[in-house]
Amino acid sequence: MTTSEAAYRLLRHCVVSDFAALTVSQGTELMGALGYAVGEYFRFGPAMLRQTTASATLPGPKTVTGMSIAAGGLEVTSGTPFGLSQRGASLEIAGDTNVNEIVSTVGWLNPYQGSTGSGKSGIVYGDCVPISSRIIERLLSDPWILDNSGRSDARRTLQRIDDEHREPSRTRNTNGTPSYYAIQPTGVSRGATTQWLMRVWPRPEEQLVIRFECEVQPDMFDRHNISEVVLDLPFPDVQMETIILPLAEERLMASTLLDEISDRIAATLTRDADRARGHLRAIPRDHGKPAGRLRTRHGF
Repeated sequence: MTTSEAAYRLLRHCVVSDFAALTVSQGTELMGALGYAVGEYFRFGPAMLRQTTASATLPGPKTVTGMSIAAGGLEVTSGTPFGLSQRGASLEIAGDTNVNEIVSTVGWLNPYQGSTGSGKSGIVYGDCVPISSRIIERLLSDPWILDNSGRSDARRTLQRIDDEHREPSRTRNTNGTPSYYAIQPTGVSRGATTQWLMRVWPRPEEQLVIRFECEVQPDMFDRHNISEVVLDLPFPDVQMETIILPLAEERLMASTLLDEISDRIAATLTRDADRARGHLRAIPRDHGKPAGRLRTRHGF
């Protein structure tokens, strides 16, 4: 089922029965109720519903040139030398003995310690993976590096560093195949940008692929997902009918879209939402055999 189909079904008890007649406020309320129901599904359903395997690329070192920088500066005085995907990456700038961190397409975290000048070069290291709290809730495994054939190699599983005093040095000449990682707050944690990142050591000296298991947050919807940017909803249709839509309709009871429903319909929607929570609790905890099941042969 798509967001458009789900939205159409949610209109069955509403004061508006056609998408074209929805105001901006009503469209926002409609998709907000659907997003609430999806959030309830993932939040109170089995943990396996939130689990997935993520993959990311750790780029090899890249050289940037032609930068104009003032002594003590936090950004270049012209141009945009860095990409959005490089935020959080380690940066070495010629003339500065410290390793810096990219925070925007034009700037870094620590004041430049070199002299004012133009035509300066730097090296960007792909030593981090953004961990946005709006997408990834937490890691469920230590990450591992894939070899060149694309197969996972248990001998290249990274070890987590929890004590900051045991953190491997991030000074120059610490390049190679990563062996350690840490989850760190980052200098780009400003407003809606990345809040956390996975930092690896040593810094990759060539492009690598890193994988890890994690719990993810569900997507949220806005009014554009009704008909303009239609998304597929990752649920069986039977769960849409028995869980998602009843929870969304209950949420809509507090909106202007269901102002004119009768007491009988309101009671029915409340009962359907209660049953939906029962269906949600009844979803199996995993896809394996039931815990404690004995392998007794038939006939005994």
